[in-house]
Amino acid sequence: GHDGEFRYISPACARITGYSAEDFMDDPELMERIIHPDDLPRYQSHKTATDRTLDSAPVQFRILTKSGETRWVEHVCNPVMDAHGEFMGYRGINRDITERQNAQDSLEHQLRFQAMLANISSLFVNTRIEHMDPAMVQALQQIGRFFQAERCRILEYSPDRNALELTHHWSGLEGDGTGPDLRRQWHVTQLPWTTHRMRAREVLTLEKGPGQPPEFAREHQLLSPDNARSVRLVPMISDGEILGLLLLESFGQLPAHHWQEQPDQMRMVAENLAGMIIRCRAQKELQESEARYRHICAVTSDIAYACLRDD
Repeated sequence: GHDGEFRYISPACARITGYSAEDFMDDPELMERIIHPDDLPRYQSHKTATDRTLDSAPVQFRILTKSGETRWVEHVCNPVMDAHGEFMGYRGINRDITERQNAQDSLEHQLRFQAMLANISSLFVNTRIEHMDPAMVQALQQIGRFFQAERCRILEYSPDRNALELTHHWSGLEGDGTGPDLRRQWHVTQLPWTTHRMRAREVLTLEKGPGQPPEFAREHQLLSPDNARSVRLVPMISDGEILGLLLLESFGQLPAHHWQEQPDQMRMVAENLAGMIIRCRAQKELQESEARYRHICAVTSDIAYACLRDD
């Protein structure tokens, strides 16, 4: 009505919100209370604009249902006039657009992932060997920000495969550097559970708390001594060989959305990094080989050669 009071609410509101029409009629403030706090200012601005002009564009926002689920709603309201053109109030329609919004979010997520993957690959194009390590750190920074991890590390197997060694590290945490206190090596016997799961090519996400596998509790403390809320472990594989692990640590709550896509995306990223590591190793071996050859030439006083006589 023109006084802002509800006159009628469709019973269909229970299907979307979990609250009955009577709940909204008895509690006019309920609508704003169930709107996601981040979206409430948008809804309030919509109401203000509608009151000022008697017309406004549709607005989309999230609500928290009675069961605690987050759903997307599109709200449209139009003025209602009587036969003499006098304003009587508004007729509002709320539609559940959760599936549409999730599909749109998923598409945008995929596009951002493809852009991130392309950016990482471009870091290593025509990169000199002495610039490979800084490029790897830049790659970890982009990976961390995309997957909402505050710290990313690469642990490579030692040549005898008896240890995992920290080779590259990026952190978005203040004061979290690469000083002498940062652990740089773990013997595989210290991480039996992790090593077994990695050899099975599994991507693991382990949250701090009672749901954590007991076998991993001690290893979680070894890998993340400052007790990250979430640790994600991704095997880095090249040509069937596991070169090491990509370790992503998050200290805040991870969003549930997109998780179904992320294991495959993290595998792609880890394979990309593994390819860069193989390339880096090959360049180093070539550089060392050239250095040895130059050294031999420098210390050899006689040069032996053979030639064929031209008959």
